[in-house]
Amino acid sequence: MKTIYLRNSICELRKFEYKGIEDLREIITEIGNGAKIGNCAKIGDGAEIGNCAKIGNGAEIGSYAKIGDVAKIGNDAKIGDGAEITKNPLYIIGSKHFICNYENDKIQIGCIVESFEWWAENYETVGERESYTPEQVKEYKSYIDFIISKYKP
Repeated sequence: MKTIYLRNSICELRKFEYKGIEDLREIITEIGNGAKIGNCAKIGDGAEIGNCAKIGNGAEIGSYAKIGDVAKIGNDAKIGDGAEITKNPLYIIGSKHFICNYENDKIQIGCIVESFEWWAENYETVGERESYTPEQVKEYKSYIDFIISKYKP
């Protein structure tokens, strides 16, 4: 038996135990074929999970979030309310901070979340403010360029 926690329309968490994904179809109508949901995952009201998507153990999917086909959400990951994940997120551990495509059109470096365009224009300023070496500024610029080229809608 697996356990999943689902938020109802007034944001209360409800615990459900299930054997297979088919048991959840009565509760969540927007689960795609072949999707897999890990133990103790929390899925918000109105969330949509695409075909063959995989939601890791303990992951939290916010209300009305949309997880695309074949997407993989890792263990203990948190996807905010209304977010749309249509491609697998990329997470890079750089020499100073981590960098990831936070949403379909945003990049997070350390604690800063901004649009693709903002990062393309401001990476040097941020690097200076965060005491990056010139080599690290080049390193992070290459990460930004790669994420934009792969994930720009």
